[in-house]
Amino acid sequence: MDLASITSDWFFHLNNVIAIIGSFITVSLVAGKTNKSRWWGFLVAVLISPSFFYIGWVSGAWAIVLLSAYRFIESFRGMRNNRYKSKSIK
Repeated sequence: MDLASITSDWFFHLNNVIAIIGSFITVSLVAGKTNKSRWWGFLVAVLISPSFFYIGWVSGAWAIVLLSAYRFIESFRGMRNNRYKSKSIK
């Protein structure tokens, strides 16, 4: 696969946009002060991990593939450590 085929692929560009926007959202939420905010940040990280995996796979950047898999696993750990309890209405 050469660079010309990657630049003409609309799905590749769509995944780049999803990954960038999702990363900004993840960083802002994970840096939040509440467990609820951090939990949502880790959830967004889990949801955008396939985009990073696809980008790395298509472009042959195997480090991105490995890092996205690691981020995926660590985000589940972050979600578990930042559980939040919803307040019940009495």
